[in-house]
Amino acid sequence: MKENFFLKNKINIIIILSYAVSTGFILCFHEPWGDEAEAWLIARDLDFFSMIFRQIRYCGTPFIWYTCIFPFYKLSFPYFTMSVLHWLMSVAAGSLLLFRSPFPLFLKILLLFSYYFAFEFAVVARCYTPGILLLFFIAVFYKTRFSNPIRFGILTGLLGNTNSLCAVLAAGIGLVYFIELAVYKKFSIRTFSAFIIMLISGIFVIVQLYPPDDLSNSAGIFRHFNYKYFYYAVKNAFFPAPYFCGAAVNIFALLLLTAGMAALSFSLETLLLALFSVICYAGLFVFIYPGSHRQHAFFLIMLIFLFWIERVYREKTIFSLQNLWIRRWPQLSADIMKKIFFTALAASLLLSVFHTAYTWQLEYQFPFSAGKETARFLKTLNIADTPGVGHPSWNAQAVLPWLPGLKLYYPDNEKISTFKTPDAVMIKNINMSNEDAITAADNFFSGNTNILLILRDPLPEKFKNDFTLLFRSRDDAFGICSEKYNIYFRKKPGAKIH
Repeated sequence: MKENFFLKNKINIIIILSYAVSTGFILCFHEPWGDEAEAWLIARDLDFFSMIFRQIRYCGTPFIWYTCIFPFYKLSFPYFTMSVLHWLMSVAAGSLLLFRSPFPLFLKILLLFSYYFAFEFAVVARCYTPGILLLFFIAVFYKTRFSNPIRFGILTGLLGNTNSLCAVLAAGIGLVYFIELAVYKKFSIRTFSAFIIMLISGIFVIVQLYPPDDLSNSAGIFRHFNYKYFYYAVKNAFFPAPYFCGAAVNIFALLLLTAGMAALSFSLETLLLALFSVICYAGLFVFIYPGSHRQHAFFLIMLIFLFWIERVYREKTIFSLQNLWIRRWPQLSADIMKKIFFTALAASLLLSVFHTAYTWQLEYQFPFSAGKETARFLKTLNIADTPGVGHPSWNAQAVLPWLPGLKLYYPDNEKISTFKTPDAVMIKNINMSNEDAITAADNFFSGNTNILLILRDPLPEKFKNDFTLLFRSRDDAFGICSEKYNIYFRKKPGAKIH
């Protein structure tokens, strides 16, 4: 049986091994940046309940990713473990896509080696890949949502607790499931229990994401309004490369999203889930948080999931819109619409694959962040008794995962810590200058001690007599260009540093 499996799937096995080896190779050259570091530092330096019920409310990310990381540091695993764990999840998600999805082989290959799957969700260790893995598991088991509802409810509940983008998808899946239970009269102890699991998980997501009183954005949930963020997000979902820009690209991306939704509209359930997701994502990016390409990618992830499960609704749907389509546009059947969408999507993915190759080359040649290089220098110093000051905090935290035991005073947070806390204090000091940071550090340490400064920006010339520049990082980081570092030491009489 094993031999038959390998013979039958030899092409898929070669593809997934190629994916695993290539992304794993690039991973060895990746320098994690501040957001990756923050998750590790929180899991490393807090007990479980403080992490879950206090700190992650400031981060806007539910507990799953932190919980995955938590045991590894406690068992003395190194920082790189987090990246390896994340990479294994990406390989698992890629395997499900390759072996279990209904898409044509050429589309699977393009998806696997497109920018998001081959770099952003494979190399950069964030909370999004666990959600994608769970979403693909839901797609695999979607047909059994009524025959095995508890498994379906648990997977959907866990999905919502990975990140806010997946929480939207989980909410939409739960909504459609409830409608199906009501229409098909499928309510039983098991199906109702599954829905309750989803509901409780959703409430827990709200509890985790509800901002504390002193959150830096306490001015309100709706923090800005700019309708352009919607089509920027859609453009980035299909064309992540920054050099693909302009009105024509934006229009093509919007048409691609529209074509995908039109192809899904033959089933009421998939159309409802698509509309729910798009409206929620548009509201998030336009009113609350503009996001970046890794968040914008969930327009694409949503469509992949819906086209994966739409075959289930080919067999049975609450209401088919196909007759309405055929009556008005007889030439546009569901299959024709899907082929049009897949062809256009393949074109955008092909460009994305080229961007993957370019990004891999950059990752191989240049640092993604200068945090690791800076930490390597700090390890050469004897700074155990020297107070360290990091400014700004979100920049300095990228250095600390490689330096267990070292904490810094963050002037913008007005406290000693390893990770930043985006509270009201931080937003008050968001534009704090280096001079003000030094003044705050002197006040905190009573101005009576040596100080090691880890700064993003170099000090002005007027400080050159008081501070010695010990180190300046490379300034050619291609990923997070702002994560560059200048290390200064102010030496009091009799102080020594090696």
